[in-house]
Amino acid sequence: MISIKAKMNDVKMRTFSKRFGETSNQSLLRVGVQTAKEVAELTTPLGRSKKLITQNIITGARINVVDVVARRFNALAKRARPRFKMRNKWVALPSNQILRDAGEVDRFIEKNRNSKGRVKKLQPEKRAVCKTSDMNKTLVRRKKLAGIAKGSWIGAGKKLARRARGSNPPRIGKNFMAWTQKHADKGTAKLKTALLGKSHVLLISNAPHTKDKGIVPPRLANDAVKRGWRKTLNWYRREVKRRLA
Repeated sequence: MISIKAKMNDVKMRTFSKRFGETSNQSLLRVGVQTAKEVAELTTPLGRSKKLITQNIITGARINVVDVVARRFNALAKRARPRFKMRNKWVALPSNQILRDAGEVDRFIEKNRNSKGRVKKLQPEKRAVCKTSDMNKTLVRRKKLAGIAKGSWIGAGKKLARRARGSNPPRIGKNFMAWTQKHADKGTAKLKTALLGKSHVLLISNAPHTKDKGIVPPRLANDAVKRGWRKTLNWYRREVKRRLA
């Protein structure tokens, strides 16, 4: 489970929300809903489009792992000193670069992410080999998990939006990343109110694999909160200007 917390302590936000006619708690709900949308987009693999994300999953999996048919893999794994041609270069393969099942393929991919959550391209001598069948299993699993993780954050935002009141309350429409919304039941949210602007929102994903920091790296989680605040503040500015025009 991953939680994102934001305190209502921004002076500009309080100013514009007051001019708009909303309480700080209602303003915080807006920030929370927008942050849920942002973190859904920033959950790895990054993006909203199912087609693009599917392609990124395939690219990320294959950039450092070469799959071969079972007969060739088994022959390679039995050699005393296995060698494999990686991008026109023959390299020695230690045992930890010969991936014997789908789980090892998945762990190898995750181990080689950078701080932005992207799979970093390794030198040929650091890459690995697996069976085509294990690569296919890994791709199927990763495509499914991407939708579950992103959908859980959408669900958290939808539950938070139900508590919003007033004119033009924040919403997450049925067409926003629609392909993930069947997993919306995996997310929840809480609004904890307090005096002196210390209320806070918790967005919670109950998708089991979101415990892995590679799914939503802390840096990207912080970026999602910042983007949620910035976009909500910009929305208030536009609405106040429209009302006073």
